[in-house]
Amino acid sequence: MEDLKALALQVLDDARVMSLGTVDEGGEWVADVVFVHDGLDIYWISDPVVRHSMAIAKNKDVAATIDADDRTDHERALQLSGEAMQVESVPDSILELLVQKMDTDGTSNPRVKLAEGLMWYKLVPNHIELIHNELFGYDRKKVI
Repeated sequence: MEDLKALALQVLDDARVMSLGTVDEGGEWVADVVFVHDGLDIYWISDPVVRHSMAIAKNKDVAATIDADDRTDHERALQLSGEAMQVESVPDSILELLVQKMDTDGTSNPRVKLAEGLMWYKLVPNHIELIHNELFGYDRKKVI
């Protein structure tokens, strides 16, 4: 049997964008965010006045999907839920990972964007399901 946590970490390493689902007084909402991770904890920067950030301030329960490969016969993805929160700071290693992931064309600079009022957010998963069609077909595997 494959190590499910290692496979989930590989999906996190290989993916760039997370679709983050929140709920507020207006109902359900999904926003895509560029993310990085430390183990299974997921980090991103966002404007605190956008809808998903304001929803998190009122309700920490979120759900998300992360696709590393969405080709049907090779799909590798995670579906997860947990608690998200704004955090005051992150280790330098997390910032460097985000700089690397966001600087795809050599022009973006998360340090500047963060200085312009964006805040750090963290998602701590309490449930993760792994989709890995090459290894498991259409069966999902529970990681946590």
